[in-house]
Amino acid sequence: MKLRYSITLLLLGIGLVAWVQWQRLKIPFPKNWVPLRATLTQPLNPLLQFEAAEVSFSSIVTGMRWVPAKQRYLFSTKDGAVWWVDRGLKTKQHWFTLPDVVDGKTFDPGLEYGLLSVALSPDWRSSQLVYVSYLRMKNLKLSQVLARVKVPDLANAEILIHQTLLERPINDFYHFGGDIQFDSNGFLYYSLGDNSLASFDWAGDVAGLRGDMKLRGTVLRLNVDEKSTKAPPFYTIPTDNPYAKPSKTWDETRPEVWASGFRNPWKMIFDSHGRLFVVDVGEKTFEELNLAIPGAHYGWPWWEGTLCLREKQTCDLNAKDVTAPIVYYGRDAGIAIVGAAEYLAPSPTSLAGKLILADHVPGHLWALDSRARDGAKWQLQYVGRIEGWITTIASSASGELLAATMSKGIYQSLASDSPIRN
Repeated sequence: MKLRYSITLLLLGIGLVAWVQWQRLKIPFPKNWVPLRATLTQPLNPLLQFEAAEVSFSSIVTGMRWVPAKQRYLFSTKDGAVWWVDRGLKTKQHWFTLPDVVDGKTFDPGLEYGLLSVALSPDWRSSQLVYVSYLRMKNLKLSQVLARVKVPDLANAEILIHQTLLERPINDFYHFGGDIQFDSNGFLYYSLGDNSLASFDWAGDVAGLRGDMKLRGTVLRLNVDEKSTKAPPFYTIPTDNPYAKPSKTWDETRPEVWASGFRNPWKMIFDSHGRLFVVDVGEKTFEELNLAIPGAHYGWPWWEGTLCLREKQTCDLNAKDVTAPIVYYGRDAGIAIVGAAEYLAPSPTSLAGKLILADHVPGHLWALDSRARDGAKWQLQYVGRIEGWITTIASSASGELLAATMSKGIYQSLASDSPIRN
């Protein structure tokens, strides 16, 4: 009897401590933050159906882009290979392979090793320059690399020139980010994850980080115009970057940084309005979509969605300097947000011009009204699901949706009232 009584008291004590801890973390969300919390509602008839494309790969697809100048898709795979795929998604042609990619075939605990992103230079037709983001091993040291390579437009081409723009040592096996995008002015944007398994590994010492460590959890903006960047590090700082001019900021932010406070900014997208959206994979609670604003900090490692992860005093201190995500969702709706793509096809009309978000494990797809101007009025709708673990999504040549999965298959969308293609 005494033992049962003691156990009961112990359980009540544990419960009380847990409740107090939870209340301590439930700090009121700053009033100026107006993110939209998505909930999982599945209509009986999804707005999109998906069919498998004929083309497939032997390695996981990490990126897909339609290239109008080539009238083909550009695909990258985890093993370091880059491919051209025809408009009908039936055949592929090998372009080139990076020779020093660590693709994680024997060891990849976070499933994030390999070739992460590929982007053609804005003047690619004349310069033959391609920008690549990947993991490599050199002198028994693992690092994350942003590089540009010169490759002729030939099948099975050899890399003529390789120039490293940025290289950071890998401290943990997770959270690399690594996406590359160009804006309409030709500036390169590069996402970098926090490279940490746990938020508390570095949260208490953000101000003490120096050098390459200052790039953790950021989106960089670089001028990579070849005419003005012929010598290492092969880029310059745009004069209108938020930290371009030396200042005595509390953390001495590096001038390359455009925005910060991300955990694992896996993919980015510029929409047709020229706005940069960043999908940020959450830790245990929320997945985020952020609208990147120069100089903004998006909360990590103090905030995840609307949840404070640190002491109340720390969150209160930093809340005034944090920008909220425009939309987030919890574990009731998904596990990891892995991509965004603009839906530009005319049918269904309810999706035209909206941003489609994808979640990795459940395969859920959401439509966000990207035409909204007021952050308080962003709206989400559930549009469908793909059976399989999604790795990335992209807009197709016709403005519809493409999705790649861990099974190495490619899927293309159909409006729910469309006949299945032959």
